[in-house]
Amino acid sequence: MGEPQLTLSGARLTGVGRLSDASGWSSVRFACALSPGLDRATAFSFEALPAPVAASATDFKVERAANSERMAWSMDGARTLTLSHGVAQTDDRDLRADCERASGAISVALTRTVPSLRAGEFATVAMSTGPFSGLYIAQGKPDEAVAAVLPVLSLDANDPLFSSVSKGRSLLVNLSGELVYEVSLKGSARAARQFVAACAH
Repeated sequence: MGEPQLTLSGARLTGVGRLSDASGWSSVRFACALSPGLDRATAFSFEALPAPVAASATDFKVERAANSERMAWSMDGARTLTLSHGVAQTDDRDLRADCERASGAISVALTRTVPSLRAGEFATVAMSTGPFSGLYIAQGKPDEAVAAVLPVLSLDANDPLFSSVSKGRSLLVNLSGELVYEVSLKGSARAARQFVAACAH
């Protein structure tokens, strides 16, 4: 892209990312004011960038998990709850969300990553399904199970992403414009709704 995708200066995060709407994906330059703990956005603004600042949506190869046909949605746990899309009885997942019951806070780990993401660094994550599209900030966190640094989102249980997941057919995830992959939402409705209801205040 010719400029850093993310720059953190004090509590201000700026960069270039990808955003989708009804007309498709477009490139944006954004500025995000963060809370003192750098874990929550307090203000966000962006401007659309004209092509060819970044490749068009048709230049992205959408990847899918190798075992996507065997993956299913499930919710597990009593006090600590987990919503995941993966192969049963394995660590083979393409999305995992965790919360403490009635906490109102959900941690979403994207189990696909890019080599440029390091522990503690931030990355933009654009997600869309049906009419919903959202641009999020993820932080890289080491995951011993997969021996990699994964992008993790800290979200409110009321975030519209979750209601969209329970209604959509597939979730398109764009990680900093470096990786685009698809998560099937087939069979997600019941598990997603139960998970969000249990996580909410």
